[in-house]
Amino acid sequence: MDAVTDFEQIMAQAGITPDKPLYVTLLTVHNATLALDAKIDALHHTSPPDIERAVRTSLIHLRPAFEAHWRWQRWIGVGVAFVVGMTTLGIVCAADWGLSASVARRDASIDILQWQTWWRDTCGERSPNHIVLNGKPVCQVPMEQAGKSATEK
Repeated sequence: MDAVTDFEQIMAQAGITPDKPLYVTLLTVHNATLALDAKIDALHHTSPPDIERAVRTSLIHLRPAFEAHWRWQRWIGVGVAFVVGMTTLGIVCAADWGLSASVARRDASIDILQWQTWWRDTCGERSPNHIVLNGKPVCQVPMEQAGKSATEK
């Protein structure tokens, strides 16, 4: 007896007859399971290189479009992306460098202006602290004024 006849007998013993809709469903599922078992048995008897070859053959048409291009075309794409990235990086770095340099120049200008203001107010030619010794100008700042700016006096 084969498997289908055995299964039909088992269903008859369970009370599932050919006139019931469940009979057709169960028989279809059983036949599909038998077909799947047969394919699995065939795979067990097939050598691994044959399986690999069959898988590669079935997947060859599923490759993405960019893999279908020649290798040199992909390298050109990588090179172009590298050049664009480096150019963008150079532009951003140059802009950042220029911005930081302008901030540093502004800070230095403010420091120079503060020093010049302090010098004019404390040691300039019209300041009372300005004296000339042996032909050279000297600034003699009282201790309470030393280190203070003109606005702190």
